[in-house]
Amino acid sequence: DVNGKMWFVLEHGIFSFNGNYWETFIDSIGTISCFAIDSKGDKWIGTEYSGVYHVSDDTIINYKMTNSGLPHNDIQALVLH
Repeated sequence: DVNGKMWFVLEHGIFSFNGNYWETFIDSIGTISCFAIDSKGDKWIGTEYSGVYHVSDDTIINYKMTNSGLPHNDIQALVLH
């Protein structure tokens, strides 16, 4: 990312490495299928059955079919522009 961290996405967690130490970013939102970082540094996480999570600073918003108009909660890819 812009801060020099490397990000690693596993099925049940996202971790970062800054060259010296590892940090758990998130590991309790279900099965993760995709991950993206936007131009502001916000993180976007797609899951198999829980929709999309948007992480900005200390705020986490979960977008699902019931609260956002997503056509499905199974997110397999993210496209940011």
